[in-house]
Amino acid sequence: KAGFGFDFGCAADAPEGFKAFASKYVAGNSGQDAAKVQKLGKACLAVIGDADAKVRIAAADCLKSGFDVRVDATALDSLFTALEAEKVAEARTRLAWAIGKLALSGKNATRAVALIDKLKPAKEDRTIVASLLEGLKRGEPNDAAIDAAISLAGDDDRATAGYALELLERLKTRTPDACKAVEAVVVEKKTRWAGAASTLVRIDPACKPDYDKVVAAIAEKLEEEDKDGQLDRGSKILEVAQFVDKAKLSAGQKAKLSKAVTARTAKKLAGEEKELETLKKNLAK
Repeated sequence: KAGFGFDFGCAADAPEGFKAFASKYVAGNSGQDAAKVQKLGKACLAVIGDADAKVRIAAADCLKSGFDVRVDATALDSLFTALEAEKVAEARTRLAWAIGKLALSGKNATRAVALIDKLKPAKEDRTIVASLLEGLKRGEPNDAAIDAAISLAGDDDRATAGYALELLERLKTRTPDACKAVEAVVVEKKTRWAGAASTLVRIDPACKPDYDKVVAAIAEKLEEEDKDGQLDRGSKILEVAQFVDKAKLSAGQKAKLSKAVTARTAKKLAGEEKELETLKKNLAK
C-alpha cells in the first residue's frame, strides 16, 4: 500500500487507472488540494526503490507528472539515488523527467553534471541528459553546469541542445564564454543553429559575435534543402526572424539574408508562409 489507500501494484498493472485515481485524489474545491498533492508525491517517492520494476515505473511516472516533492528535503537525493541505480530504461527516463522539473543548484547541480558526464557518450541516454539540463537551467548553474551546457549546445539531439542553449541564455556570469559557444553553434551549422541565432541576441548586450560569419551560415542554411517537419521548419524561420529583429546588422548583411529568403520562398515549402513574411518584415526594418 502507498499509505493513502492505493496499491502501487494495481498502478503498475493499470497505469491509466492510477492516473485517474491520482487526479481525483488531489482534486480540491478550486484546483488541487496542496496537502494531498504533497502526500501523493511523498507516497510515490517512497516506492521508487521497490523490487518490482513495474511499481518503480508507476512511481516514477507519478513523480514526473508534477506531484510536488520539493517539500521533502531528501527528495532530490532520493531521486538521484534511484536514477543512478535504475537499470530499466522506462523507469530511468521518468525519473530523469521528475528531476528535470526541479531547480538544481549547489550539490544537486554537481551531481547532475557528474551524471551528464557519465551518460554523454551514449546516444540512447540523451533523454536523460536533456532532462538533467532542464533542471540545471531552472536552478543557479555552477561552473561545471555551464561547462556541460557549452559542450552540449551543439549536440545532435534537439532537446539536449535546446536546454543547453536556454541555460546559457540565462547566465549572469561567464557570458563571454556563452557568447562564443552559441556563436559556434550557428557558424558550424549544428542542429539547433536557428535557436542559437536567436539566443545570441538575448545573452548579453556585451555579446559581440562575428556577424559576417553568423549571417553567412544562416543564409546557407536557409537556402539548402530542409528535410525537417513543417513545425520544426516554421520554428526555425521564426527564430531567425527574432535574430534579425534584435541584431544590429549592416545593409550588406541584411541583403545577404534577403537573397536567401527569396530562394527559400521559391521552394514553396508548406507551412512556412507566415513565418517567412515575419522574417521579411524584420529584414525591411
